[in-house]
Amino acid sequence: MLIGSNGLHIVSATPEHYESLLANSSEAVGAALCSAASAETFMRFIATGPAIALLNADRVIAVGGIWTADGGKVGTCWLLTSQEFGAYAKTALRCCRNMVAMAHEEYGMRRVQALILADHERNRRFAQACFLEWEGNMRCLAPDGTDMALYSSIRRPK
Repeated sequence: MLIGSNGLHIVSATPEHYESLLANSSEAVGAALCSAASAETFMRFIATGPAIALLNADRVIAVGGIWTADGGKVGTCWLLTSQEFGAYAKTALRCCRNMVAMAHEEYGMRRVQALILADHERNRRFAQACFLEWEGNMRCLAPDGTDMALYSSIRRPK
C-alpha cells in the first residue's frame, strides 16, 4: 500500500525485511529487550502479531508491530529503524498510531504497551506521540541492567 507522496509503501513484515534492515539499523525502539533483542526474538515478534515494514523503493526504513503472548489481550509494541528513519518519522508515527488503534479495535487488545530504555528521550517522545502514556520506570530490567520506561494505551472492556 502506497502512503503519502514521499514514495513510502507499507507491506506485511517478513523475516527478510528484518534481515535487510540489520545492516543499516540505528536502534530498536520499544522492543521488549530494545537493542539487546536478538534476530530470533524479532522473528518471533513478526510471527506472533500484526507486523509491518515501511519501504522506500527497495530500502527498508522500519519494521515494527505488536506481539502478543497471553491469548491476545495484551500487546507489546516493537520497532526497528534504519538510519533513514528520521526523514520519514512523521509518516511512521501515523503508522504506529494506526497500529495501536488497530490493536484495540480489530484485535480486541485491552492493553498495548511499549518498553523503552529509560535514558532514550527521543524514543520516549515517540511513544508519547503514539498516544502511549508513561506508567513508570522498571529498574534494572534490560539485559545489561539499565532501566526501562513502561508506556501503555488501555481500553477497558465495556
